[in-house]
Amino acid sequence: MSAGSLAASQPGFTITDPLVATLLGIVVFDEKIRLGAIELCGELVAAVLVIVGAAVLSHSPIVAPTTRSEPEPPPQ
Repeated sequence: MSAGSLAASQPGFTITDPLVATLLGIVVFDEKIRLGAIELCGELVAAVLVIVGAAVLSHSPIVAPTTRSEPEPPPQ
């Protein structure tokens, strides 16, 4: 579990979560997906926004790992 940072693994979860939820809705709850042109266009736009948003957030300097240039002083 400590092989990498949480920020590195989070975009994968962000992208796969809606896909798994959709598949569970179809298989377990017998949901139907509308296949009209307007609906498919909206779904495509939403999927692109999720992927682009995850990519932008994963490259944000806020989630970048911090590096320390000098060691911490020992506790006294």
